[in-house]
Amino acid sequence: MGAYEISEDSDYPLWWQEQADGIDKQLLKVGDEMICTYIARQLQDEFQQVIIVTNTTELYRNSRYEVVEDIVKDFGPLGGILSGLVHSISDHAFIIAGDMPNVNLDYIRWLDARCTDKTDIMVAKFEGVHIEPFNGIYSKRCIDTIEEAVCKDTRKIIDIYPKLNVDYISDQEVRRFSPDWKMFKT
Repeated sequence: MGAYEISEDSDYPLWWQEQADGIDKQLLKVGDEMICTYIARQLQDEFQQVIIVTNTTELYRNSRYEVVEDIVKDFGPLGGILSGLVHSISDHAFIIAGDMPNVNLDYIRWLDARCTDKTDIMVAKFEGVHIEPFNGIYSKRCIDTIEEAVCKDTRKIIDIYPKLNVDYISDQEVRRFSPDWKMFKT
């Protein structure tokens, strides 16, 4: 693994939506630091490349991280993943939403060790039903499938999964690292 993408366009639960309604989430702060740079700083020593995908690059003009604009504007989280993968120097990239500040390095290292050349996507699946598309690994092989989804205006991340080799991480495995799934909370 070599890249780390932070997307500002994450899907988030209703309680967060109510709190963040009308607020640009990337302006939220953890302490005195913008949430995206807070997350990036937690992982800067773990990765060769840190990418922040945003439509407002001016917010990060003094950032030490690579900042890129969405390739496809206003396409939501799937567009952010596409942009991160296109700019990634690695074949596989760890993808996390820009409003998920509870980074778990042990889990990420475990994912990295489990990832193979055949893995297209590695994501958690809660109780065998709910798929968490962030805090996971995506391969550059996803790019063509995402581009097809863009052409068909298919915006849900999980809609690309049937076309790719997905390694679903069970909730039992996730709970070894985060018993309360805190690392997936916004």
